Amino acid sequence: MAIDETDLAAWHELGDRLAEPPAPRYEQGPWNGRYLAPQTRRTARVHIEPLAPRITDLDYEAYMGSIDHLNRSFGSDWPTPDITPDAASLDLHGCWASFGRGEAFQFGVLTHDRDRELGCAYFWRGPDWDDPYETGLRIWTIESEVATDLDRHLLAAMLVWVDEEWDFNRVVYYVPRSYQRGLDIAVAADLREVDREPLRPGDACFQWERHRP
Repeated sequence: MAIDETDLAAWHELGDRLAEPPAPRYEQGPWNGRYLAPQTRRTARVHIEPLAPRITDLDYEAYMGSIDHLNRSFGSDWPTPDITPDAASLDLHGCWASFGRGEAFQFGVLTHDRDRELGCAYFWRGPDWDDPYETGLRIWTIESEVATDLDRHLLAAMLVWVDEEWDFNRVVYYVPRSYQRGLDIAVAADLREVDREPLRPGDACFQWERHRP
């Protein structure tokens, strides 16, 4: 199958980025470029693992099957119906490279037997921070799992995981103000709304902080 010219250009752009030295990082904290990030997590309902080329097909099937729902839950036009399989492969290669370089930690949320993706969770540096022990968080689940409250389960699971295995002391959870369910989930998780720079215009920001003795 021929590669679309736009996709080909994006592959070249990814190659050029990876050929450059990593951007300067904090000396401390999980964003210092040397952090050994936790790789997997198993909950009562899901298996969580890094977004990597090996699960490209599962990831593509998941988000392309829930386009309208994800547009609402992200407050954006992603994903679009014209995303090609090659563009999906490029995206997962980029996610895996970013994970390895310590630029972002992005995870697929799979069934326990790892034959289907049910959603994703993303950690990355927020737009306005100066704390090397802070991360931003977004999550999504496929539309069919909304009725099962998987999104509630996933948000709670990610925060417990941070508390138990990650070195982050603060998580800023971003959700569009237009997505009432996402706002309700944040409140139900006992997150506190804070005045932070949003990832996208219209985002609400909720905060989790590590409890110290």
